[in-house]
Amino acid sequence: MLLYVPFQQPEIIASARAKSTTPITAVTYQPPIWCISESYFPNKKLDTLPPRLAQPLLNYTRHYQVVGSNAFDPTFVMKALHRLDQLVLANKQMTVDGTNNAVTAVAKQPPPIKLLQRDVYALEWLKDEKGSSAPRSSRNQEHFPVLVRGAGRPSLSEGEENMLGIGVLHHPQGAAATGDGAKLSTLTLLPPEPHILLPLLVRAAEAEHRAVKKAVEKEAAAATAAKSGGATAGLIQKQTGTKISIAAISRNINLDDNWRTEFRAYLFRVPPYYQAALRRCLRPVLPASVHSLLSSDGIEAIAAQCFSRLCLQKIRSGEQIAKEGNDRLERQEYELRRLGVQQPPEQLLGQQD
Repeated sequence: MLLYVPFQQPEIIASARAKSTTPITAVTYQPPIWCISESYFPNKKLDTLPPRLAQPLLNYTRHYQVVGSNAFDPTFVMKALHRLDQLVLANKQMTVDGTNNAVTAVAKQPPPIKLLQRDVYALEWLKDEKGSSAPRSSRNQEHFPVLVRGAGRPSLSEGEENMLGIGVLHHPQGAAATGDGAKLSTLTLLPPEPHILLPLLVRAAEAEHRAVKKAVEKEAAAATAAKSGGATAGLIQKQTGTKISIAAISRNINLDDNWRTEFRAYLFRVPPYYQAALRRCLRPVLPASVHSLLSSDGIEAIAAQCFSRLCLQKIRSGEQIAKEGNDRLERQEYELRRLGVQQPPEQLLGQQD
């Protein structure tokens, strides 16, 4: 059983608040955004959708080295995610502090900081005759990569399994089989192929950090020089001009062609139905200078990449039939309520089925 738990990182947020001269707020609740991928890679030539299991089948492994390049090191992913959070908060903190310096009498309340979206689910493990089905964990191995078989792009996968990484399973040593207590098993859904995406995001955040830090140091040097010279008007003018550069610095960060090529290759390897979610969650953490690399396709364009026009017509026809059936049931219920007729329980159950 899965239970969605809003993501929070109080330690990182508290550290940022302690270092900042202006209030730091973070988005503490975000609705889940990451889906569990289909067990096939979409193709615009598909005339019918492949059969789907009633429940998605997720695969995790304790020995990712043996699985091959389709699996990834979960510890590396979690460390990269933590490093990215620190860089994003540091960049936003320096930008907010530079913008809200003592030039204006009333500092503006900064917008909440958005970290990279991750969906965390608390797990309850099922039991059988042999006991709990939870994985065996040790002190040095509590994280496991989570993959979906068949979801990866076939041309980029080794073998016939076409694994696609979608997250990390955390099962603390000694966690209760029922999921009770402080030691709780969790499934963290991340952007697909996180071991490829996160290093790219960290490199982009480090480039932004260097640029923002340089601008802040330049502002501090200009303020010190103007103050020692006694030029109050010049101080205000210089600070105002530097603030404008800090606000616009994200639009001028230059990421090299190698980074852009790797990022485009990453976008190519993930299923097209992730495009909207990727655009929504990556815009707050990427410099504005590379936002144009994110796809801006609408729902219709994305659907055209996932299956054929014939398949889309079948889906819409099925949706229309279901809608007409629901409307007919609603009209029948309305007429029965208007006439004061109470339906027998077995008839209500039959309609619900």
